[in-house]
Amino acid sequence: MITLLEQPLHIRISTVAEGDLRCWPDDSSMIQSLHPLDGITREPLYLQQVHGDVIHFRPRGQAGDGLVTDQAGDTLLLFTADCPILLYHFPGTAILAGVHAGWRGAARNITGKMVTHLQQRFNRPPPQLQVWLASGIDRCHYEVGRELVPLLQPFATPESLFEQVADRLLLDLKQLARNQLLLAGVPDEQITDISLDSYATPELHSCRGDGRLHGISGLFARLTDTA
Repeated sequence: MITLLEQPLHIRISTVAEGDLRCWPDDSSMIQSLHPLDGITREPLYLQQVHGDVIHFRPRGQAGDGLVTDQAGDTLLLFTADCPILLYHFPGTAILAGVHAGWRGAARNITGKMVTHLQQRFNRPPPQLQVWLASGIDRCHYEVGRELVPLLQPFATPESLFEQVADRLLLDLKQLARNQLLLAGVPDEQITDISLDSYATPELHSCRGDGRLHGISGLFARLTDTA
């Protein structure tokens, strides 16, 4: 496991050495081996991720790409093999949320919709949110088709998201997520990028790096005792 943050959230991401989390939670031996590593005291909250914009409260395997809890003992588990993972927290509370934001979910603005969801559910304004970009592939490794340009244009100018390198069009998913957070009212100084480039980090699973036989990493996040 690679530790990405210790305070106010404890964030770790599983590596190739821990195996492929594609079979979670069916592989009970994997669950037992990962729990002690992360200090998990109960089964994590997780989703059947579908590259959409559906958000669930304290889910146990429902289809969706956003999950929310307000219980301090909960651990969130999100799966990734290049797609950005974002974590949201209101300081001084037990509110913790996570989003899986690949380009399909981003085109539906799941990143910004989570901000609105938290504001409505907990009656707290977006400027109070802290958000961490906790995983994802860097633009230099993420080639896409030109059909994505009009889909993502509502969130930024093409020049800020896309880069043409010879015959390759590259998309910056992390900048896209930041833009959507800003549009939703989260101040730039409240957004922190702690992510590793999944493609360039050999310890992590990467769809673009490993091809069709790629595995899945799991990102575990929970509040620390002092959060």
